Amino acid sequence: MFETFSRRQFAKLAGLAALGMATPAISANGAKDGIVWVIETGGMAVLHAYDATNVANELYDSRAAAGSRDGTAPALHFTIPTVAGGRVYVPAAGEVEVFGLLNQRSTTK
Repeated sequence: MFETFSRRQFAKLAGLAALGMATPAISANGAKDGIVWVIETGGMAVLHAYDATNVANELYDSRAAAGSRDGTAPALHFTIPTVAGGRVYVPAAGEVEVFGLLNQRSTTK
């Protein structure tokens, strides 16, 4: 089933491109809980997450964490966030930033 975007949602998507956002990545839990992940690449890498059913609803901005907890290195252009194992990986200058739930036990051995 295909969803259609409202004018407001389309305007938000167009706004993301104007901010220097690269190609988005989409994650979901089956057919629900969809999230659109994008990296803002103008200066420092900034990870944004949007509700896939309404991209006007921003769920996360890595600049907004208390005490600059989720700060990143300078951005690389044309990067795509990678979503795997409940984490989001963001390429940045000289490193890869890893985002995930706080206080989450690692399932990697």
